[in-house]
Amino acid sequence: MDAEKIKEELILISQHRLDRCKGLVSLALEQRELLTNRRHTELEDNARKHEQLIADLVKLDRREKTLLQELGRYQSDSSTTVAFNKRRSTVIAEIGAEAKKLKSLMQINAGLLGNAMNYINFTMGLLSRIVSNQPSYDPRGENLTSSAVVLDLRV
Repeated sequence: MDAEKIKEELILISQHRLDRCKGLVSLALEQRELLTNRRHTELEDNARKHEQLIADLVKLDRREKTLLQELGRYQSDSSTTVAFNKRRSTVIAEIGAEAKKLKSLMQINAGLLGNAMNYINFTMGLLSRIVSNQPSYDPRGENLTSSAVVLDLRV
């Protein structure tokens, strides 16, 4: 593969990476909607799509590293290198902008998930106190009583 073909493939990889990042942002928005609208049953499908996009990004990263090493063996003229760098840096800047959006959304979603877990822990503690006068539910599992174990088995 010659240097120009490598450069074109690197541009394509960057564009594919941008598409995957936009997909991750879209999934993070969907996840926020699922969490706020209590559609928790759909979170598993969202997470599966998220994992697939991450796997795709890892593959693209590996391919890019290989191509960059291969490109390093060529000496190309400066005019094509400048054009290549400009095109690639534009796409990389867009990827950076999407990454910032994704980071913000992920922080919001982590907070929503944390709130949901706190609610579950509170509810389980309340249920265990209602079932008996035994000590309350311990989410860390450090003080499991027979009533807590029975409650966990029922749930």
